[in-house]
Amino acid sequence: MSLPFNLRVLDVVALGAVAWLALVLYQRASAKARSTSLRGPPRKSWLWGYNRELMAKITSGSSYEQWASEYGACFLLPVELGKQRLILTDPRAIHHIFTTKSYSYQRPEGLRLATRKLLGDGILNSEGEDHKRLRKALNPGFTPQALKQFLPTFYDSAHKVEEAWNTVLADQNQTEVTLDVQKWMNAITLDTIGLTGFSYDFGTLRGERPPVVDVLSSFGARPVDFLSALTFLLVQTIPQVMNIPSPRNKLFTALNDSMSEVVNKVFAKMKEEKLDTQDHFSMLGPLMKSEGKITSTEMSAQMNTLILAGYETTANSLSWCLHELSTRPALQEKIRQELAQFPDPTYDQLQNQMPMLEAVVRETLRTHAPVPDHSRYAVVDDVIPLYEPLTTTKGEVVDHIKIAAGQGVVIAIEAVNRSTHIWGPTAHEFDPERWLKGDLPALAQEVQGYHHVLSFTDGPRHCIGKHFAVLEFKAVLSVLMRRFSFEPSDGTGQNVKKHRGFLPRPQTIGSEPGVLMMRVRQVEA
Repeated sequence: MSLPFNLRVLDVVALGAVAWLALVLYQRASAKARSTSLRGPPRKSWLWGYNRELMAKITSGSSYEQWASEYGACFLLPVELGKQRLILTDPRAIHHIFTTKSYSYQRPEGLRLATRKLLGDGILNSEGEDHKRLRKALNPGFTPQALKQFLPTFYDSAHKVEEAWNTVLADQNQTEVTLDVQKWMNAITLDTIGLTGFSYDFGTLRGERPPVVDVLSSFGARPVDFLSALTFLLVQTIPQVMNIPSPRNKLFTALNDSMSEVVNKVFAKMKEEKLDTQDHFSMLGPLMKSEGKITSTEMSAQMNTLILAGYETTANSLSWCLHELSTRPALQEKIRQELAQFPDPTYDQLQNQMPMLEAVVRETLRTHAPVPDHSRYAVVDDVIPLYEPLTTTKGEVVDHIKIAAGQGVVIAIEAVNRSTHIWGPTAHEFDPERWLKGDLPALAQEVQGYHHVLSFTDGPRHCIGKHFAVLEFKAVLSVLMRRFSFEPSDGTGQNVKKHRGFLPRPQTIGSEPGVLMMRVRQVEA
């Protein structure tokens, strides 16, 4: 085959590759020139950066906290294919990303593709005006008035668990029994989100096991394979890796299918029963009333989001809370003393008159953030203000940093929530009393979000269901703590570790993934 100028096909390909590489190098040099030269750990691998080290850990918090102590509250971390990602632990910088310039920082395309594969095009995958439109359509389902209507459902689910545990104790003629607490927290939150979200009963508390439970349990049930690891390592730079048929990507598809099955049943029920959406007693009502403003595809995606977010995150938080309480009998007694003042707590009492319960919930969210970090990228060049000055690689002290469009950014949620620099020397300890003393460290008070905790993020894109989750958390605890005491299955709690499931979960060592065994004992009301 002949070509003009005596070039062959391979020559053309080579020239194209050189031109592409030159363009990439030029773009990176241009971006570097427009950015503040920040410090960070030295690069060990051009191909992987520190991605493999982070993947080897269950969560990123301890690594980010350590690097922040060495290089400053904002630093550059070498990642895949020679790139660098900006890691933020400075409260003012994080507030700028989450709140001040929220829509100038978007989720990376690879993560959006993963979310679309799992949930569809719902609110988690929307940006700009689309996000504002979906948020406005969803807000009525999460108002205080709506939450007050949901409270009896929270109580009812918790009382079903109470009855089930009492039955087990009676059948065994014992005052103490060892149970998988995680299983029951899963059942409470899944049934609750079905009933309050869509008037759909999953029946988990009756012993049924919906496919969505099995699929979620499959995450973390096997070692991470090569293709799944490759997806994790490269997804933010090469979004197309989400199309690799790895076992984990197949689980994403299976989870979407299992949730879509529920959505289809809900739609069929509504069509069959001709439900009046004006009076529909669920979070689905506002969605349905938005017909014409929200598409059926968006509606299905948001229902998937509510199932996953309302189930997995709250169940894990409740399990972590009970694990922490199981090693602190004196703290359990303090909660019961407070509960004794409120035989049947109302919405207002749960929200405003039970400081110990509130403190326990806040401390659980602080020490066990459901999602350890949050990734964005800058849409345009920007200047980020800092609370604490940084020293650059050139030795300059700056109170702001410049970044170029396209720069990847990570908000280190877990690292901020548990930082000894921010929260003091007891930051890694579970200590609800810190919330009752009224003297949080000054730097901790600079952290925005839910009571200075970033677990629900912040700003226009904060978790829309945070008040729903907190109210359910309190309602369930108020029922279970009133009737039962909890002890670690080994007597110390040392046999519980953090396990990598779909989200980080507590797990009893030596058990099946997602199993949290605990001794449960009846107590006098």
